[in-house]
Amino acid sequence: MIIDGTIKLSDAQEVTATAPSTNVWYRGDKSGRLYNPRTCLFVQVVKAGAGAAATPASGEGSEAGATAAVEATIQAVVQVSDDGSAWTSKIVGSEYTVADAVAGTMLINGQPILLDIDERFIRINYVVGGTISVAPKVSAFFAPDGTPHQKFNV
Repeated sequence: MIIDGTIKLSDAQEVTATAPSTNVWYRGDKSGRLYNPRTCLFVQVVKAGAGAAATPASGEGSEAGATAAVEATIQAVVQVSDDGSAWTSKIVGSEYTVADAVAGTMLINGQPILLDIDERFIRINYVVGGTISVAPKVSAFFAPDGTPHQKFNV
């Protein structure tokens, strides 16, 4: 399958801190609900990264001021908007440690997307917890048959 570049939200985007996808998809009108059960969203790690240990802030953890190490995490959140400026979270993907998010890991795996009439814009917000020392690269795309055929670099 060839993935149309106009329906890619990210193409090997480096994720070092919480940030939106490189691209925003605009469906164009308010003619009705957009839903095709064979069109699904995939968010895939295409190159692994590495997370640096972070220290919880004072008052977090089992004791105030605890300094136990916390692994960096990455999570994909699907956000929608009616005007492209105010965003609402619609789907929250699973949270992965950066160490577990190896090439090929699906942060969102084949999620059908149902947009309401006023949800004309869609993007992915990559949420990072902790500090990432080597940025993972992530791609997000729609696949028309629910089967990803995205190649990734190891």
